[in-house]
Amino acid sequence: MTIASAIVFGVLTAAYTTILAPLPIVLSEPLSGWEIDFLATDASCSAWFSDNNLFSFGACGWQNLSGLGVSTCWSSGKRLEIMTAGRSASQIVKEFKQQLDQLGSPSLQEVVEIYEMGGSTFYGSTGGAVPQGPASDKHLDTTQSYSRQANSSLDQQGIDISVSCQYINESPMTAFLDQSSSMVNVTGYCPDGQGQTWLLPNSSFIVASLDCPESVSTPNLESHLLYFSNYGTGGSYEIIGNISCEVNGSITTGHLDYNSPPSAFSWNSDGSVETRDQSFRVLENSMDALIYVLETSQSEDGNLFIDAINSIYVPFVMNQTLVTGAPQLSFLSMLETMTRGVLEYEASFLRLIFTLQMLTQTSELTKTNPCTRPLTGAMQRSTYGWEMNSHALLAFLPIGISGIVLIILFAWVILRMKSSLTYFDPTSLISLAVASSSSSLRFPEGTTVDPHDEKARSTSVKFESVSAGEYQFISKPASQWKRAYAL
Repeated sequence: MTIASAIVFGVLTAAYTTILAPLPIVLSEPLSGWEIDFLATDASCSAWFSDNNLFSFGACGWQNLSGLGVSTCWSSGKRLEIMTAGRSASQIVKEFKQQLDQLGSPSLQEVVEIYEMGGSTFYGSTGGAVPQGPASDKHLDTTQSYSRQANSSLDQQGIDISVSCQYINESPMTAFLDQSSSMVNVTGYCPDGQGQTWLLPNSSFIVASLDCPESVSTPNLESHLLYFSNYGTGGSYEIIGNISCEVNGSITTGHLDYNSPPSAFSWNSDGSVETRDQSFRVLENSMDALIYVLETSQSEDGNLFIDAINSIYVPFVMNQTLVTGAPQLSFLSMLETMTRGVLEYEASFLRLIFTLQMLTQTSELTKTNPCTRPLTGAMQRSTYGWEMNSHALLAFLPIGISGIVLIILFAWVILRMKSSLTYFDPTSLISLAVASSSSSLRFPEGTTVDPHDEKARSTSVKFESVSAGEYQFISKPASQWKRAYAL
């Protein structure tokens, strides 16, 4: 019975483990909140965006907005962060990873941590969006879920920017070089005749840039011409020459996903562009920021924007050709993605400022405002649990009953065996009665009878009924029965 019970117990243990052991499961929970709407149709929104746009070229500095410290300067204190975002978040590294690997490039940074968004980390482009749900900074969260460590996907508003560059014969800019001066005077004229003049540090690595807005009649579309010209003699900068880029941007919707790994946000545009007029010109302001970054990144040693591209282009791309049929890398393709990445990064900062301003001006996270839009999505978190269904219950009932019976059986056996049996004594009725229940008379070690005694080994005993309710205990020493006791 012990062997049988052990086998049954092993089977039951496997059954209990299958039914009762917690399993890894993924729980999905809906998310809802709000975000700034750059396509808001309310007449008051254009004025609200204009009044609350804190970025500026002149008087600027650090401010505390809704508990989060941000800089109202376009590039002050964050040039390196912007360049890193342009190079990695613009997908120079991510988009061309296969080609760079073939060209022998080492592993390059594919994510960027944005300090002023509470340390949020992006893999790929920011898309002009701001994290406002799980894993975001608590000062930006409008879904009341920032403290939850979970993967998530939110339907958010971003910006879709395209950049197409080509070399041109003549530049719309002119630089007046004076070797005795530490500054260079640059003048540029847009196709509409509008002119600008500005100063750049004098060096062998001078890169001038000019932004020219274009007039378009299509709703939710902004178009700009961006020019680059090199006026230095630095060898690695000669690849620039004169370049013209067409930049187009539209407010779009997509998914801002957070996944672990790599513990970073990623923007995925769904290509949906609404044909509504913008209540705030995001690309125009982002272009202003880009030009300011290009100018303030210029020094006697070069331009940080161009250096961020050349640090990849010169050692790994310039003198090499890919061995596969993949699109060939070029300085222009890298300039396009770098420009797009910085513009999307600046668009995210615009949304950040307006989000914090809106949070500062309202005490309720869910308060409706004509300049906001609903934010919806879901988060998925891993945990352990049990699958509750009728099949599991039906399987558990017989296994549970068997387990209870087995426990009772074990308890009964243990209680019955708690006192040990005495040694065999042929003078004791108990010993004789126990011996008679066997098929033959056996003498365990320690008995009072010599186990080699032929007489004892050939003796059999048994009970025999003599009348109703009375039995006699008889033995058979040889070939006949002899009465031993009457009970």
